[in-house]
Amino acid sequence: MDRDETAVSTEQPRFRIGVFAVLERDGSYLLARRADIGWWNLPGGGLEYDEAVEEGLAREVREEIGVEITVVRLVGVYSKPRKREIVLSFLCHLAPGGAAPTTSEEVSEVGWFAPGALPEPLLPKHRERIEDALLALPSALIRTQSTSTEEDQPLSPPHLAWPASPPASLQRVKLASATDAHLVGQEWAPDLISKLPAS
Repeated sequence: MDRDETAVSTEQPRFRIGVFAVLERDGSYLLARRADIGWWNLPGGGLEYDEAVEEGLAREVREEIGVEITVVRLVGVYSKPRKREIVLSFLCHLAPGGAAPTTSEEVSEVGWFAPGALPEPLLPKHRERIEDALLALPSALIRTQSTSTEEDQPLSPPHLAWPASPPASLQRVKLASATDAHLVGQEWAPDLISKLPAS
């Protein structure tokens, strides 16, 4: 018997669908540092039920870094069989006249980076998606990203470790030097400034 296509299934989804933005501006790419694990990544996340791809992408980017975007093209379709995920990656630009990227509960830091100066630690799968966008191919790539989370995110070396919530008792200072221009209005604890990732 054929399943009624209009019926809502109560089964668990077989795959999670992720949507991520490769945001480009004048040859630089925007990355967001996750507040929970301290790794840099592309803004994005999972689609919700009854949500179109472009709606979910716009919502995730808005929630994480507070901006509106325009989609330029589909960069790639990525299978992550170990996590039962399918990820769609899109080259995007900031919407004209919109707000500047900012932080949120999910993101502790945002910045624009040249392709040859991407920050560390950067999630390897996200690095690959940026590299795919740089290829500027006329059609989207189809790739399998089969490494596990444990393989992608080994324990960070101490000089790269970044606490999600530094103790409130630490005095905080604003960074203002030209070398920190890629950081967007962030404050840092003095004893952690020496541990900043190279830009």
